[in-house]
Amino acid sequence: MRRSYMGLTHPLCRTKYGINEVKSIFAYEGIVKKIIKQIKYRYVYEACDEFLRSISLKNRADVSFFGELTGTCELVPVPLHPARAKERGFNQSLFIVRFFSRLLHFPVSDMVVSRVKNTKPQVECRTREERVKNVKGAFSLSLSKNTEAVKGKNYIIVDDVWTTGSTLKEIGTLLKHAGAAKIFALTIAHGVSQR
Repeated sequence: MRRSYMGLTHPLCRTKYGINEVKSIFAYEGIVKKIIKQIKYRYVYEACDEFLRSISLKNRADVSFFGELTGTCELVPVPLHPARAKERGFNQSLFIVRFFSRLLHFPVSDMVVSRVKNTKPQVECRTREERVKNVKGAFSLSLSKNTEAVKGKNYIIVDDVWTTGSTLKEIGTLLKHAGAAKIFALTIAHGVSQR
């Protein structure tokens, strides 16, 4: 991937079914990394709201350009498999998507995509290829949705961290194949693919 302005996908990297734009607020390092790990792997969900409220006005302004997009976007949290959701008791992406919904004034559509494969956590995958393979076919349109309901709409897929982008790209490709117009990705943090 080549660097590009404002998170827009570089013209030479664009594909018909790719993500149009990616934006992350922080680098996945230091205190941000520690907090996200506590939330995801130690299930300290109380920290999620507090962390999101602490995001500065400057950092919030960094994602405000989403609000200037023409037409409405729907915010889609990365879904958990039902077994993982039962084990964890919450989906941190849903906390994050609600925060961005209040900030950007876009509706949350948490019933558009569902996770049909209980994949291992991406952090356990050692290579980019493993990550791509791990989430291949892991998502589908929810039973309540069909391609007509998705066609022509713009979506912002929301997650905690973008590393290789495999999960977000898989969901984006699914929605584009169903006829979605534009797909964006918005995460709290971005980092390199490391354990």
